Amino acid sequence: MARPGQRWLGKWLVAMVVLALCRLATPLAKNLEPVSWSSLNPKFLRGKGLVIYPKIGDKLDIICPRAEAGRPYEYYKLYLVRPEQAAACSTVLDPNVLVTCNRPEHEIRFTIKFQEFSPNYMGLEFKKHHDYYITSTSNGSLEGLENREGGVCRTRTMKIVMKVGQDPNAVTPEQLTTSRPSKEAGNTIKMATQAPSGRGSLGDSDGKHEYWLVFSSHSTRSRAFLSSLAPAVFPTGFSALMDISSA
Repeated sequence: MARPGQRWLGKWLVAMVVLALCRLATPLAKNLEPVSWSSLNPKFLRGKGLVIYPKIGDKLDIICPRAEAGRPYEYYKLYLVRPEQAAACSTVLDPNVLVTCNRPEHEIRFTIKFQEFSPNYMGLEFKKHHDYYITSTSNGSLEGLENREGGVCRTRTMKIVMKVGQDPNAVTPEQLTTSRPSKEAGNTIKMATQAPSGRGSLGDSDGKHEYWLVFSSHSTRSRAFLSSLAPAVFPTGFSALMDISSA
């Protein structure tokens, strides 16, 4: 019969094993590289901003650097905004202020924890496979701190795009749907022809072949040329010009 101390030790060991398995099953959270909110930060790419791919559980620090000798301090108010606000560089409607950079003598650090549920009523919550945006419409001066239009969002593309729980190598639906063929992309004309008798070795069993001719779009001269050329190229059994698809 096991003693009480042995039973307690056995339960403790089981609990430790379960806890270790839970930790192994949970993706390891990490502290992302801090972002210095400064016009000197080269990570804010022109026309794109800074794109990051945090996972649930990760943390991100946004830093308002202290003033440097010989260089004016940059004043900013940072907002969490909707996609259309980030695109328009506008924080006029329903602004969600995250942090204000207005203390030149101190470094201000604002930490974001990417969590699906926050114990704090005012805490930020994030969902996987969603995009979130941080930007500022201030212009860097004390007088322009409260600007709600334009600012460094527009002039320097100072914005952070946070693609939560997404793969940086994955092709997004936007990339598939918004990309358009160039104006030089070829249109296709499909011609159905009847092969000469006794020469149907490469076609279907009934001797029919299909020929595809590609020509540059927006070219009526090409269409006229191909239409006049087809009977000469396919003197036997040319039937019809089937379809022209526009770009």
